[in-house]
Amino acid sequence: MSIEPRLASTRLRLFSAILAGAAFPALAACPPDTFADLADFSHADSVVAQSEDRFAEAIATNGQFMAAGLSQQAHSTTEAGEVYLYRRGAAPNQWQYLKRIDEPGFSEVGDNFGGALAMDGDTLVVGAIQAGDVPSNDAGAVHVFERNLGGTDAWGPRQSIIAQESAGYVSFGVSVALDRNRLLVGDRDADSGTGKVVIYERSGVGANFTEVKSLVSPPTDVDRDHFGDYVAVYGDTVIVSDPLYDVDPVSSGLEGRVYVYDRNQGGPGQWGLVTRIDAPAGITAFGSAISLWKDRLAIASLGGAGRVHLHERNQGGSGAWGPVVEVDAGGDSISGGEFGKAIHLHENELLVGASAVAGITGATGAAYVFQRDVGGAGNWGRTQKLFSGSNNNRSNFGASLDYDQGFAVIGDPLSDHPSFAPGSRIGRAYVYLDDLIFCTPFE
Repeated sequence: MSIEPRLASTRLRLFSAILAGAAFPALAACPPDTFADLADFSHADSVVAQSEDRFAEAIATNGQFMAAGLSQQAHSTTEAGEVYLYRRGAAPNQWQYLKRIDEPGFSEVGDNFGGALAMDGDTLVVGAIQAGDVPSNDAGAVHVFERNLGGTDAWGPRQSIIAQESAGYVSFGVSVALDRNRLLVGDRDADSGTGKVVIYERSGVGANFTEVKSLVSPPTDVDRDHFGDYVAVYGDTVIVSDPLYDVDPVSSGLEGRVYVYDRNQGGPGQWGLVTRIDAPAGITAFGSAISLWKDRLAIASLGGAGRVHLHERNQGGSGAWGPVVEVDAGGDSISGGEFGKAIHLHENELLVGASAVAGITGATGAAYVFQRDVGGAGNWGRTQKLFSGSNNNRSNFGASLDYDQGFAVIGDPLSDHPSFAPGSRIGRAYVYLDDLIFCTPFE
């Protein structure tokens, strides 16, 4: 893998010392951000694999563990899907294979277990949009795992939540989001294809999630289609996108729409609608990915070359979520470049995957780092471009990504593997360390 520029050695030594018990340094003013490449791996490095496995099509991390999904793995006769877990070692660049997680309970071909992932603390949530509890029910399921259930780092199954609607127009688990004791599950095909999102809560780790609210797009939004395709949650705020919403049925484009809900909007625990955010003029597929951090919201639109739109709470008025700035791939922008395929917003940083822009050779994909106040107060300036070392033109680095505790993990589900012929699409994951967590001159 490669980055521009690379400033890793001092940070790696420092982080290793911190893990060994050294005091964390005092923070200082942060320079433009740099992500240092640490490690890359594939399930094929540790277990039996086969062409078209597409490891890391979904990815999640809590900074200490990383989960990578293969929802339609080719190497197994069941092809129900799998999730692979990795654990960070004593040094930040040591990521070791821990175990494979199979779908608990009843499973069958095409369950898509591992197609959506969310990890927070000691909890992992896995979506399986065509799973069920009996062969006739393939409406979808979500499975909850806990780190020390069944033993230290066992990541045992805590709970399976099965879709309550009959199969057909259902894809329960197509999207999941987790913030401490609150879980969102998207079902873009529920309610005869219009979609819904279910909110679950629990009392803490070790307890089961229970349903507290089911959200549907307002009935006045007559051209809703994929409500719940993407979801995000932070505290008492929930974001839901419908990237195929047709704002103007007369036009030929599916512009997309994003919905903001608040826990106490309309009364305590009512989860009422705060506002709708419509696509800017000329934009399509608005809401193709979303990421929420406190009062900031990033929304991807994949139409054309792709863009990411930054919004903030109270921008444009009390309770509004108005636009602040848009970012794109700059000189790398190409039609179909999928800039915004995966995004993650954290404090003053934005990571954007663009799985079909030019990487090391051809359209192998890249990821971009943007930082707030670079290029001017309130601006989000690009500070870095990351890309894999794959020379497979069918690679798509940046198709999935996640970030936590200073570690960014980026998936390339179409990457080759040295043990297989070119074009094998085995898949690979890449880990980077964010030097912004140090924010002090140690050079």
